[in-house]
Amino acid sequence: MAYAIFRAEKIKSWRLLKNASGHMNRTIPTPNADLSRHNPILSGSGNPDADVRRHIIDAGLDPSKLRKNGVIAVRLLVTASPEYFRPGRVQNAGEWDKDHLDAWLPRAQEFLQEEFGDNLVSSILHLDESTPHIDAIFVPLDRSPRKKGAPVRLNCGRWLNGRAKLRALQDRYAEAMKPLGLQRGQQGSRARHTEIKKYYGTLKFQAEEAKEASTITALAMRDAVTKQQAAKQERAKAEALSTGIEAYCDGRIIAATGTEAKPTFKVRKMAPEEEKRLIDRIKPAWLDVWRTVRRLSALIERKAEAARKKALESVRTILSAAEQVQSAAASLGSELTAEQSARQTVLKAALNKLGSRRHNTPSSPEK
Repeated sequence: MAYAIFRAEKIKSWRLLKNASGHMNRTIPTPNADLSRHNPILSGSGNPDADVRRHIIDAGLDPSKLRKNGVIAVRLLVTASPEYFRPGRVQNAGEWDKDHLDAWLPRAQEFLQEEFGDNLVSSILHLDESTPHIDAIFVPLDRSPRKKGAPVRLNCGRWLNGRAKLRALQDRYAEAMKPLGLQRGQQGSRARHTEIKKYYGTLKFQAEEAKEASTITALAMRDAVTKQQAAKQERAKAEALSTGIEAYCDGRIIAATGTEAKPTFKVRKMAPEEEKRLIDRIKPAWLDVWRTVRRLSALIERKAEAARKKALESVRTILSAAEQVQSAAASLGSELTAEQSARQTVLKAALNKLGSRRHNTPSSPEK
């Protein structure tokens, strides 16, 4: 009895995506793979990591600003059990009937395209392992209209929100493979796996299982080491970034110069050994420190410009008030001058009249 097999695995970090990409394009060691065989690229560039980033950027999203612990991509395994690809000789790992492969491959590709459309960014046919299978990556970009929020967003829940949606996908895949005689395994049961193991009850199959278990263990150990190294690098970058920000705030770093391709720093004059020590400490996050200093400088400049505009507006207000005071003073001066002139005119007229009276008064006769 041959079965249709469809599996999905969520990818929530760029590091895990890079590991998956390395396995898909064989840039990292794959112990159970025959490297002398060619694996055809069905879609994408052959570099799933780059394809995912390009698809996200083309959608108008910033890969560096995605939600933490959100699903970046989903890795898919699409295949059939060995009974389909090599009937009667399932123990001969690495063999397959060409006519069976040629019948299955276009149907599997059509299924993936119908389910995931343009979001299917990479798919590779692996022929170098025990059974042919498609290793694919799709980005859960959701463009469906909604009343609030971004029109384009990462939304894995639309395709894989709990077991029910995964089972529905597996059901649709099995339905698409029915014309090939493939069946859907019993849901929530290990009966199919038990039946196959009994059917495969040979030493060769047991050896293959042991080899696969060893490979899984080795991959798990390597993944643990990779995680530890990544955590160490992240800590070093965080410390370097903190040192860079502190150095900018206390004036040891004056400005970020150069370009993003060739970032440099202008530092204050200090002893050569002190400057070297500072450079060594920020080197693990050199570009991040450079970008942060640029952003801080721009922020300070904007605030300084706002303060300058506010001060200029205050000066203009003061000058306007001074002009008004000066105008009022000038007007008051004019009024005082007019009043003084009027007083002088009246006084002169009074003096003239008094003088005229004295002149016209007759003098008394002499005795």
